[in-house]
Amino acid sequence: MQIVHKVKQAVRHFTGCYAMGSDDIVLASFPRSGSTWFRTIFANCLNLKNGTSENTSMLDLEKVMPVLGFSDLGSGGADYYRPRLIKTHRLAGEIKPFRPKQILHLWREPEGVMKSCFRYYSAHRGHNVESLSSLIRNPKLGMPAWRKHYLAWKPSSTVELRYNSMRDRTVEEVTRVLSEMGYDELMPFVGGAVELANLKNMKKSEKQGIRDPERFDSSFGSIGGSVSDQSTFSESDLEYIESIANSIAT
Repeated sequence: MQIVHKVKQAVRHFTGCYAMGSDDIVLASFPRSGSTWFRTIFANCLNLKNGTSENTSMLDLEKVMPVLGFSDLGSGGADYYRPRLIKTHRLAGEIKPFRPKQILHLWREPEGVMKSCFRYYSAHRGHNVESLSSLIRNPKLGMPAWRKHYLAWKPSSTVELRYNSMRDRTVEEVTRVLSEMGYDELMPFVGGAVELANLKNMKKSEKQGIRDPERFDSSFGSIGGSVSDQSTFSESDLEYIESIANSIAT
């Protein structure tokens, strides 16, 4: 069954790449970087614009904003909101042909994303994660993968959003991003959309949806606040993270 699932996902990814058009917008982010939170705020803006004051559920989220490799992006697929905001965790080089002209690069500072990844992966079977130290050095899940993802998307991004900036100035940053992407009609609803996307509502919608509430841990968004680097990382861990993070600027 796992093989069949992977084959179907690969087919959807391949067909989705060819179904993307120049008017689509790619939301590129490394896992655990805040894409679900941003997409929920975006969808809440749509709800408020249409006169609905309910927080968007996880089931409805992907009906509004598709996910490359999971959603049907073909001409006969769902009537997504236009221009489509298409989420992916894949590398830029894995998306061919690459037609979209706009790319929203949402990235999270490495300490926070590594902690969140460790909490998530260690709680799920199928991920052989023994410790935080081993995770950050894992070439497919840790800092090497974070660096590779950042460098893959940074040069081609047209709009950039830092997780910590969204956490600290949520309304201002989301409003800026919507303006830069051309969603001017949604900007008046950002404040209300952010209020709806609080931790309580996110956990509630997650339980009613198709995923799991553990993804919203204590480091989630502006709601959970920031986390202390020194509380879980060893000195050698921090030195390793810093060396990788510094390498993206050279």
